[in-house]
Amino acid sequence: MKAPVFRSCRASKPIHDSHPKIPQFSFYPIGRRGNRMDLIKEKIILQLQKQPEPLSSTRLAEQLHVSSRTIKNHIKEINQEQPNLIQATTKGYILNKQMPLPVPEETPAQSYEERFSFITHLFFVDHASSLNLYDLCDELYLSYSSMKQLISKVNQQYDAYDLSLKCKNDTIFLVGTERNKRRFLTQTLYKEAAGHFVDAAMLKTHFPEIDIAYLQTTMHNIFMKYNCYINDFGYTNLLLHITVILDRILNGNAFSETDGRQETVHPICEELIATFSTHFGVQFNPLERQNMNELITANINFMQRKDDETLKTIVGPQIFTLTHEIIDEVNRRYHLQLNKETLLVPLSLHFKNLFYRSQQQTSLKNPLLETIQSSCPLLYDCAICITDYLDEHFNIQISPDETAYLAMHIGADLERQQKDIKKLKCALLCPDYQQNQQQIYNCLLIHFDSDIIIPTVVSFEEELEDKSYELLFTTVPVPANRGFTILLPPMISAMNLKEIYSQIQTVLDRKKMQILTEYYPQFFSPALFYLDKQADSRRDDILKILCRKLRNEHFISSHFLDEVLKREQAASTAFGQIAIPHSMKMDCEKTGLAIAISPSGIQWGTQRVHIVLLIAINEKDSHLFKELYEALILLFSDPSILEVLRQCKTFEEFTNVIFSYTM
Repeated sequence: MKAPVFRSCRASKPIHDSHPKIPQFSFYPIGRRGNRMDLIKEKIILQLQKQPEPLSSTRLAEQLHVSSRTIKNHIKEINQEQPNLIQATTKGYILNKQMPLPVPEETPAQSYEERFSFITHLFFVDHASSLNLYDLCDELYLSYSSMKQLISKVNQQYDAYDLSLKCKNDTIFLVGTERNKRRFLTQTLYKEAAGHFVDAAMLKTHFPEIDIAYLQTTMHNIFMKYNCYINDFGYTNLLLHITVILDRILNGNAFSETDGRQETVHPICEELIATFSTHFGVQFNPLERQNMNELITANINFMQRKDDETLKTIVGPQIFTLTHEIIDEVNRRYHLQLNKETLLVPLSLHFKNLFYRSQQQTSLKNPLLETIQSSCPLLYDCAICITDYLDEHFNIQISPDETAYLAMHIGADLERQQKDIKKLKCALLCPDYQQNQQQIYNCLLIHFDSDIIIPTVVSFEEELEDKSYELLFTTVPVPANRGFTILLPPMISAMNLKEIYSQIQTVLDRKKMQILTEYYPQFFSPALFYLDKQADSRRDDILKILCRKLRNEHFISSHFLDEVLKREQAASTAFGQIAIPHSMKMDCEKTGLAIAISPSGIQWGTQRVHIVLLIAINEKDSHLFKELYEALILLFSDPSILEVLRQCKTFEEFTNVIFSYTM
């Protein structure tokens, strides 16, 4: 291992005043977070640099929030790299002051993204309460004026979350509510996981020996042969694990045959193993067969885990409990909502194999390690939280490669949540007779997977009492107070898929329109309402009136009207009796909608409209624009509501009509 690189730092003030401190040296280029081992080594040496007396491993562990065993292992590695740098005494460890520190290496030029990530990591992961301005200049190799410019640019990104960096007496503070800080951290993690965190293209790049396209085709054909549903997340999870298994076996790293148990293997698993064995020229020993069977059977029923006892039987009660605790700990520390219903099965199976590898003193090599560390630093930090937990409670040392696999599990679940957020959350009520519950469940998801998720499957109506859902599929009649309900025949052959699709779309449309009621108080205001009583009003006149109202309420700047007219010249925003004008830029001071209603009509190019909704969008609400626009189009596609709205004389009447159609 390469010897550590130490860097000097200004001796005036500590860079921030709360534990843990920023290291005064670095094992990695500044702006890029190194792996957990390097970071702990830095902090160990930093703590010993400040202490004239020896520090025990217990005390160091308390200060760095790791186990004593971790401290001892890392000190051993430090001394292997720098012999006798840290001396062990009867009272604890002490830094050998006679040992010269290496000359600092030059740090390469850094991008804004790296510097932004570095500062964000300090406040949100290292939990710094403040940073010393001059020391941060040293850390990032920036001048005072350049640091000021960097802070200003960082604040532009923080502003969307109502956060900001403030500098007082050369000390930098992060200002904002705890709620907004948590919102920022959560959204940052979601963004890191966005965009196919693990997909086939990435697997093809990092596992060139494995024919990923063949795996996909084979899995798809066999699942279809058995009329078996597996959702996108379960499919990706299974594809990843099978790729890893085949890569390990091809490279001579199969499980050792220490477990001679012969268990019944699912027919799907039998066929997959036989097909892969022939194609890749590999053999699956009994333990590998068992591992494949657990992965496949778990992911096939991914959204309908029958009961916890089955999972306990597969992974054991200790790992089952551990997985629960770790998901809770990551959710608590990083303010996430990792879903146990979807993450518990794959993560507990992963832990089972991880514990086995630990006992055999083997480890998986992860070709995505560097990509995950550099592109998804906070997700990797979530995984480090898990490795620390395993180290503290089970004395298991997890390699960076294995840590990256844990990050992939977290990222995949976050990505699944982002995909599922627009789907209808459904429940299935179906007495389980001759396995028809499973058949109906699979049939619904095979045909409507892009629109629905079904996390709740029950046999009796009383089991729905503590469940939340937006649509209920049921094979038995239920009271009307159950909300949106689709009554299904008890046999798949009798299902009218076209009718089911139509009813699902009706509920989806209603869900899309709920954004209007959700954000109505925030975006709509009586001060932005205008009743046009003229008989010959024209587009530009109405736009000037509405822009004046928005300007008076400090929503827009003076050039907004020009941008709206430029958009109208490109293409009219009128359709039918309504117009929804807007600017192509999202640079308004606040987001809001100005309303004009004209019983007589307004000449809008070649059309005549009766309702105008002028939208002003602030950049921080840009993610809402598409949903808001689609909701408005959907709402006003109903001719009956237009006839009612054009008769409204006041903002209150307009509001009552909107809510009556969207609630």
